[in-house]
Parts: sequence; C-alpha cells; structure tokens
Amino acid sequence: MKTYTDNVEFAEQVLGGSPGVWQPQSEWSLSLGALVETLYGVDTLLVSEGETGGEFGHFFVVESAPRSQYDVLIERARVDKSLPHGILCLAGAGRRFHGFRQRAWASPKGNVYLSVFFSPQAEIERFAAGFMALAAVSVVEAIDRVRGLEGRAGLKWVNDILIDGAKVCGVLAHTLSEGSLVTGAILGIGLNVETVPQVTPTAFVPRAGALVEYCEEQRQCTIAVVMSHLIAALADNYRLLVVEGSGPLLEKYRNRSVVVGRDVVVFDDTPGREDEVLTSGRVAGIGDNLELLLGGRSAPVMRGRLAFKNDVST
Repeated sequence: MKTYTDNVEFAEQVLGGSPGVWQPQSEWSLSLGALVETLYGVDTLLVSEGETGGEFGHFFVVESAPRSQYDVLIERARVDKSLPHGILCLAGAGRRFHGFRQRAWASPKGNVYLSVFFSPQAEIERFAAGFMALAAVSVVEAIDRVRGLEGRAGLKWVNDILIDGAKVCGVLAHTLSEGSLVTGAILGIGLNVETVPQVTPTAFVPRAGALVEYCEEQRQCTIAVVMSHLIAALADNYRLLVVEGSGPLLEKYRNRSVVVGRDVVVFDDTPGREDEVLTSGRVAGIGDNLELLLGGRSAPVMRGRLAFKNDVST
C-alpha cells in the first residue's frame, strides 16, 4: 500500500512509525491527480510504500481537511469511472464534516475521520444495506481487537456505535450502481479515539465518548493502533460481502444490535421536522434491508432517527 501525505510527522503518527523511505511524487494518473488536487490543493506529495494493504492500494493522509473527504470521494466516483479500487482517506481534523442527513459532525484532533472507496464491479444483493453493515460491523470488530474493549461496543440503529450508552462512532455509506453492477461504494467513519467531542446532549445522543475512556491501557487506544485494526476489519468484511453477499454481515449487525428488545421512539429525520414522532414501540428485530421491525406494527420502519424511550422527555 502506498501512503501519501503533505505532513510526514502526522502520517508517521497515524501509521505508528515510518512505512519506509518518503519520496516526492508529482506525476499521477488522471484519476489520482484529480483526487489529489481536490484533497490537498497541490499536485506534489510525499509517498512511501509499505507492506501490502490487502484491498487497499492508496492511503491519503492529511492533518486537517478543508472539507469532507467522504463528499470528495462521492463526487470523484460519480464523474470518474476509472477511480481505482481500494482508496483510504484519513484526516486528523477538519471542517465541514457531517454525519447522517448532513448533520454537523464535531471533528477535534485525536480521532479517526476515515473515508473509503471500493469499486466492486460486481452484483451484490441488498448492496445498500450490505455496505452500511460493512462500515458499522468493521468498526465494532476493530474495537473488539483493542485490549479491554472486547464485546463492549454495540450498534444503535441505524449507524451509531455505542459503548455503555455513549456514542463513540457514526458511519455513513453511499453506493453507485449501473444496472445490476455495484460500481462504487464510499464509506465514512468518524470514530472518537483519544478525544471526546463537545456536543450538546440530545435524546438521540445523550452522551458522547471516546475509546480511551474505556481502555485498560491508553497505549492500546492510539490512532495508529485503532487504524491498524480498522483497516484489517474493513478488508476482511469487504471480501466477505463480495464473496457471500450481504447476509453474513447483516447477521453480524443484528448480533451486535443494542436496540432489539428495547422500547424506542422514532422521529422524522427530515430537516425542519426533527421533533415529529413517526412511530414508537418495542424493537422486535432488524430486517434484511436494515429496516426496523416493531412489535405490533405490520409495516417496517425504513427511515427516521431513533431514541431510546427512557431518553425522550415526556
């Protein structure tokens, strides 16, 4: 895997050391050149080639991003069908980051802000749910690999990861297709590792947290350690999705759900209507398209923002 950066000190902090000799690179393919210009605003970066990255051939690291790299990858993938498979983009902090439905995402230093591009060029049933599950499950499994955090993380419908009720991560997934082929998938992961962001408590996020709060040893909760686990989990689960379809990942998602059996309230997630309740009830299960199944309700819940009933003011 080739790692590119405009800041070697920060890149080596992310990597946990130097992957090798850093050399300047200014000549790019048309696809990578356009991506580099958009991500960095320059055409020359330092590059180092380390051990194989499995599914990933290109890793772009920037200390602070002027805008969401997730959005950049979506834009580039839409206009450039030759964008190479297996791209990682990591920012140490940034501006104009967002979560689901464009909600603002706090991005202080000390956390992981990772965007990922895959180009499957394959048929994958229920691919939209499959890639959302891939992102969420990969984060949970990466956390499981941190000493002292095994089994601690759980999934809150549809895209939040919690530890002891505190939100430590949110994920996004966007897919592109032509006919029956999935031509692109972009994942966004905001994982609080070393810093707890300052956010106003709400019924949806009563408390934010960071992995370091729960680690037995803080040296196990560095960005370098967590990134190593996360890249491995993403590669493993991507191969699982392509080979076996979405079923195994959806089952993993269900197994780590923290909403099944809980009383919940689902609010409208349309901007300007967030206070409107769509439905409520006890969660009976999660369907094959990540829809929420409520006891006593025949129609599944396909969208909305979930809060646990205990966190909702009456």
